[in-house]
Amino acid sequence: VVLQFSSAFRLHLARPLTLWERPYRFRLGNVAWETGLNYADSHHWTIDYPEDYDFIHAVYEALYPQNPYFGLDDILTLLDEQPELQTINQQYAGINWYPHYLADHCSGRDLH
Repeated sequence: VVLQFSSAFRLHLARPLTLWERPYRFRLGNVAWETGLNYADSHHWTIDYPEDYDFIHAVYEALYPQNPYFGLDDILTLLDEQPELQTINQQYAGINWYPHYLADHCSGRDLH
């Protein structure tokens, strides 16, 4: 399968949203999982790279037909049952794209 990405999606990959660049204008925060577990270093479940889309597409293909309201526990169970899915975008696990973007594109630039 060859994926074609829209120019808007390619722009998203190349340029983060303005809200991250101007936190004084937007309320930013993280959502903590009530279990206290943190999978940020072992999983990558956001769409920052084309492989992320492939991963999320595979998860939806596997879970949505049986349960359109699937949740985090369902995804974790799926990954236990089909660990090969996690290899789709495993190279990005633990990577936070935003600090890398700032270092590469915004050094010396006033974001206020």
